[in-house]
Amino acid sequence: MIKNSKFQEKRIYQNVEIKIVQLDRLKLNSMLKALTAEQIIKASHYYSPISI
Repeated sequence: MIKNSKFQEKRIYQNVEIKIVQLDRLKLNSMLKALTAEQIIKASHYYSPISI
């Protein structure tokens, strides 16, 4: 019984860790998207007369 509860506890921690990692990835992805959008807008001023 004790061994089983420890195992379940460990699984809960792993699930939480996975969720945190997924959240970090989402943040990173949105940051990268924001960054690239900014860069595209800046680059468009330099490379083409077309405004976005």
